[in-house]
Amino acid sequence: MTEVFLKEQFRLLAEVQDIDIKINKLRVNITRSPKKIEKLEAEHNALGKKIEFEQIKIDELEKERATHELDLQESDARAAKSKENLMSIKSNKEYKASLKEIAAIEKANRELEDVILSSMGKSDKANSALAEMKQELSVRKDEFEKEKKRIEKDARRDEKELAAVLGQRNKMIEKVDRDLKRKYDQTQKRLGTLAVARVENGVCHGCHMNIPPQMYNEIQRLDSVRLCPNCQRIMYYNKEE
Repeated sequence: MTEVFLKEQFRLLAEVQDIDIKINKLRVNITRSPKKIEKLEAEHNALGKKIEFEQIKIDELEKERATHELDLQESDARAAKSKENLMSIKSNKEYKASLKEIAAIEKANRELEDVILSSMGKSDKANSALAEMKQELSVRKDEFEKEKKRIEKDARRDEKELAAVLGQRNKMIEKVDRDLKRKYDQTQKRLGTLAVARVENGVCHGCHMNIPPQMYNEIQRLDSVRLCPNCQRIMYYNKEE
């Protein structure tokens, strides 16, 4: 291989690698798009579930209060009935017993009224929290839709760009020597996207390690393909740098 030929081949490989890095980045972005949307949907649904639970809590409080109010009505009716019966009681002992019973009922009623008032306070607080959550859900829904559209738009743009870049790569790789391409593909498969590394001042820019001085001198002659003894990447030297 001549110096001119290898210099051009290394230039092509470096450009192919730049394209591959871009391809990898685009593919990662495209792959992440559905996951980003899933995360947004999960956050949106979580708030919706929170609202559902708060509504269930309110319904239970109102049901409980309704039961207490019914119990209070029945207890008030018993107290009123007992007071009416006082007029017909002739025994002093029975009269005192009835007064004691009425006092106990009224005490229980006051306690029940306190429970009802407490339940009303809890319901008011829960309803206020529910209204805030619904408002937040409404705002978040708009934000969610906007963000979802942005992600989908970016994904479509990346897919379009990926198709163009893949076409560009196909044209570029056709110009690379078959054996060099095979070596590039093998190295890339083994090490990842970075298969080609520039060498400058005796240092491989792939692993940032020094290479033997003799090897560095040989690389500068541009007469053969050599791999870094440390990271096994294809090394190239640019005389113009």
